[in-house]
Amino acid sequence: MATIDQQDPMATVDEYSTDEEEELDESAMSLVDHLEELRWRIFKSIIAVVVGAIAAFFFRVQIMTFLTWPLPKTADQIGKGKLIVTGLAEGFTVFLKLSLAAGILLAIPVILYQIWAFVAPGLYDKEKKNSRSIHFRRHSALPGRYLAWLHRAAISSAVARQLRIR
Repeated sequence: MATIDQQDPMATVDEYSTDEEEELDESAMSLVDHLEELRWRIFKSIIAVVVGAIAAFFFRVQIMTFLTWPLPKTADQIGKGKLIVTGLAEGFTVFLKLSLAAGILLAIPVILYQIWAFVAPGLYDKEKKNSRSIHFRRHSALPGRYLAWLHRAAISSAVARQLRIR
């Protein structure tokens, strides 16, 4: 390690850095660079949620029908088969909230990938190996697992509806 020259009291430690320190400095990011990358990761996640919400808004009636299937028959007698809204814009607001929730659900793979892509460069190789359960680049079956989970949720809802009818 280099020593600071006693003749020049205004000299800084940066002027006397070694080659090892320069190599570490080249691979490291500053706080501003980290915040910039985090900002872009959050922005990409929000874009995924918005795209998912827009896609879900086109299917809002089908989603609402799917969610209201398990309602008991007594709820249909009160509302004559329709949901009751008590505010002026509440019907539209319910569809917006439903679309946003479905958009978040659809964007979960993108959000989790963005989290992993932000955190992974800061991990050691051993830590990356220990976290293989959430390492998405090595799990090519992830979209299939996600669709299978949605399918199981739909089937369990249909089964619950059939049990409630009987």
